[in-house]
Amino acid sequence: MTTNVYQRYAISNLGFLPAEITYSLPQGWESYQPIIDFIEGNNETLSGELYRKIVSETPYDEALLDTIPEMPQSEVFYLYTAFSMICQKYIWCCGPEKCVDTLPRQIGIPYYAVCKHLGLPPNLTYSSLVLWNTRLIDSQKPPTVDNIRLVLNIAPAKYMKALDGFSAVHAAIEAKGGALIDSMLKIREAITDGNSLEKIKEELRKMGIFLKDLRHILAEMYNYCDRDGFWGFRRYIGGTDNKQFFPDGLKIEGIEETFTLKGGSGTQSPLMQALDRFFSVKHNPLARQYFDEMKVYMYPPHAQFLDYLATGPQIRDYTISTKDEELIKLFDSAVGEFANYRRLHYKLIHDYIMYNIKKDEELKEQDPDKKNIFESKGTGGTDPHVFLMDVIDKTLRSKIRGSKFNDPEENKSDSTAISDRDLTPSKDTEKMSETGNHSGKIAKTLNYPVSKTMSNLQWWCSWRGGVLLLFILLLLRAIRNMVL
Repeated sequence: MTTNVYQRYAISNLGFLPAEITYSLPQGWESYQPIIDFIEGNNETLSGELYRKIVSETPYDEALLDTIPEMPQSEVFYLYTAFSMICQKYIWCCGPEKCVDTLPRQIGIPYYAVCKHLGLPPNLTYSSLVLWNTRLIDSQKPPTVDNIRLVLNIAPAKYMKALDGFSAVHAAIEAKGGALIDSMLKIREAITDGNSLEKIKEELRKMGIFLKDLRHILAEMYNYCDRDGFWGFRRYIGGTDNKQFFPDGLKIEGIEETFTLKGGSGTQSPLMQALDRFFSVKHNPLARQYFDEMKVYMYPPHAQFLDYLATGPQIRDYTISTKDEELIKLFDSAVGEFANYRRLHYKLIHDYIMYNIKKDEELKEQDPDKKNIFESKGTGGTDPHVFLMDVIDKTLRSKIRGSKFNDPEENKSDSTAISDRDLTPSKDTEKMSETGNHSGKIAKTLNYPVSKTMSNLQWWCSWRGGVLLLFILLLLRAIRNMVL
């Protein structure tokens, strides 16, 4: 049964990373090789204007479109990735001031055709940046961050290393996700069998370890992607929903339809949403709507796997029904590790995005490549502070015991499960909070760990906070009456 699930939903032993992928253009598509060569040979002397000139000189052959349905899936994946990178670079290669909102037919129409074939939107997605655009440096070694590189890197030359590291970290996380998916499926089978309690415990114990591994891999972002480099390549993974640059969305010469799409985002990773469904995490309606929207940016079989996990036996319900304390602790421990992963993600958002926003404000003159086109939002379009705080909260509420955000026992275990570096913003970020004057709720909470922020909120919601709040209101009312 498990084998059928893997085949049906395009899952490999490396999770949503493909078992096989081609790293060259299909036969007959050689006319696009000069564009690929330009991208692969990116250096400071190759200008954006030259890139657009090479694209404009590429012939358009409509007959090529008929070959797409006959291609092996591995070639289709590469073709989609290649045109995703080609088109994204064409849009942004001359800087934000010379951004274009229309793709010429010789690259736009083939891109549109391969997207239609795969059921994906014509926009850079998590699939074209990570899942189908990374490869092992040494195929004989495991998929660790230092053994993964991007196939096609479209960042300006000085930021290529950062984009390479950024994608490698995510690909290594996805590779580790293969073991998590294996455990999820084994647990579902064991629940169906009805007599495999020990097997379920064993797999939940493994999942806790694998989730901790995921967090350690995510922490490698600090070593492989510097913050300045991140800011330099960020627009290249953005969407076409920014009205300043795409007032009518993205247009393709020869196609009547226009496209207003969000950029590549970690929320487009099927792995994170698979974990949400497996642990029965109940997000608020707005977050749920956003996550559902992100399924549109996933390869359809991957999105369908999420629906598969949402049906059938649920481990949380099963665990509650057994009343087995050891099983409950193992379930809660695994959920806690998932929340720890999201806490670290929250910290990375501050250390990379908010740090650079403040830095931009302080520097009057800046590298045009680093111009912030997203304001304080993520590439997926969310307010990362508010969104992630709520996501962490709802993840923890999926626990069976101690599901409160600031449960004393939970905080005790978390403090030993995750390092101080993981839970607290960097000194640079804290300094931003103390000296910054940028708007929004984020500046006031940058130097707070998540649990401390929620602790303050919960104190105000306690009876002591309520009494104090009532006293303040009565005092203000008395002052108002005196003035009147």
